[in-house]
Amino acid sequence: QEPDLEEVTWADVVCGDIVYTKEDEAFPTDLLLLHPAGDTEAFISTVMLDGETSLKNRIAPSLCEVISKKCQQAAPEEWQAAQAAQPENGQQFPWAKLKAQMLRFTQGVRRPGIEIKIAPPTPVLSDVRGKLQPRGNTEDALACAFTEENFLPRGCVLRNTPWILGLAIYVGDDTKTRLNATS
Repeated sequence: QEPDLEEVTWADVVCGDIVYTKEDEAFPTDLLLLHPAGDTEAFISTVMLDGETSLKNRIAPSLCEVISKKCQQAAPEEWQAAQAAQPENGQQFPWAKLKAQMLRFTQGVRRPGIEIKIAPPTPVLSDVRGKLQPRGNTEDALACAFTEENFLPRGCVLRNTPWILGLAIYVGDDTKTRLNATS
C-alpha cells in the first residue's frame, strides 16, 4: 500500500507515525528526526522546557542520511527543490513537489523495513537511546545508534529549518514533557 499524508490532531499521533512539522510549529509528540529540509540539520527552540533561548541543532541518524542520499540520486532536481520548499518570487508554495519527495523518503524507510529499538521512556530529557537497523539484520555493524542529538521533544519548536520528517517514538503520557510534569 502506498503511503499518503494525512492531517491529524496531536492526540491522534501514535507511536511509529511519520510526522511532518513546518518551521515555527511545535512538535506534537517526542520525535526521532528522520530528515531535516536541506539534508543537514534542524534547529529547535527548547525555551519552554529548559528556559534556554539559544537554538539547539539536531541531526538525523546516519542510516536516515543514507536514505536521503538515495532519494536525491533518484530524482536530483525534484529532491533539491523540495529541500528549500519556500515560495520563490511570490509563487505558490510548492506543496506538490514537497509531498512527492516526502513520500519518496517515507517509501525509502518502509521499503527495506527498518527496525527501531528504543529504551523505555524516562523523565530525563537527555536520556534518549536506541538504534535503527535494516529489518532482519543481526549484525551490529549495520545498526545505527541514535541519541539526544537526534531527538525532538514534544512542545519544542522548529526554527530556521523549513520542515522536518520525524518518527513518533514517545506519545501521550510517555512523552518526556508529560513524564516531567508528573514526576
